[in-house]
Amino acid sequence: MLKFIEYAIIVGVVIHFIPFLRAPFIFVLSFCFIIKIIIGKSKIKNDKNVPNNKYVNVDFDSMTGVQFEQFFANILKDNGYSDVNITKSSGDHGIDILATKDEKRFAIQCKCYSGNVGNKAVQEVFSGRVIYNADVGAVITNRYFTKQAIEDASALGIELWDRNTLLDFIKSANGITKKKEIADKRKINEELHKIEVYAAECNHYLEQKDYMEKLLGNRSTEQIKLLAKEMANKIVGVFARFGISVIIENIEINNDSIYFFLKPGKGVRVKTILSFKRDVELAIKDTIEMVITPEKGCIKIVAHNIY
Repeated sequence: MLKFIEYAIIVGVVIHFIPFLRAPFIFVLSFCFIIKIIIGKSKIKNDKNVPNNKYVNVDFDSMTGVQFEQFFANILKDNGYSDVNITKSSGDHGIDILATKDEKRFAIQCKCYSGNVGNKAVQEVFSGRVIYNADVGAVITNRYFTKQAIEDASALGIELWDRNTLLDFIKSANGITKKKEIADKRKINEELHKIEVYAAECNHYLEQKDYMEKLLGNRSTEQIKLLAKEMANKIVGVFARFGISVIIENIEINNDSIYFFLKPGKGVRVKTILSFKRDVELAIKDTIEMVITPEKGCIKIVAHNIY
């Protein structure tokens, strides 16, 4: 801001005291201002098809070597690479990053240059790949490669990832990150749905419990037995609606549960009764939560939490 004020004062003085320089001076100043705006924009924005995402405002051309290594290591992670490690700065044998993908180990050298990368980097990665016992050797750069580097890489089997490849990595990383965010949101929604279902089940249980408490109250054991028998008759009626004949064989009251033992009627098999199990359970649930199970040639219906 201070520099801008200084420039404004100088311009004002020149225009005021030297009128004949006014037009060319303004032209030159305007030209320089436009050039500065163009250069000042992130160079990554000048590359086509780069999505407006988390890496879009990163000016990797201005990074130091160490910053570029960390930057690309993060991009590899966002592209699905695992075991991504930056090697120590000294004695790295020309390898800056080690990473794994599709069961292949990558040995990568990072070059953040202002010019094209030569064949020295290719030779270093060729030997470094062997030392680190990697499957793939690669050189990544923010620029491009010399003709000699391309020829040597082809002969030695080293992959060259230039600026275009870097931008592809960035686009892919942004896409994967977005997919991960969507997957995380979907997982959260699924968990919330489970909680809602569980809450509904708890609410249903409390409603049934309240029903039984009101139904039984402080009745005597004999009164509860009579009431249980009435409930059993109602259950028999529910089975009858489905065309199933059952006979009440026994009723037991144990702690907070009532056990109804129903024997199949004439010509009715337990297997037939069980085939309507779900329908009958749903019908009985209108009255009280019950579970129907086979029990030694008969049907056992258990009403839980009756007190």
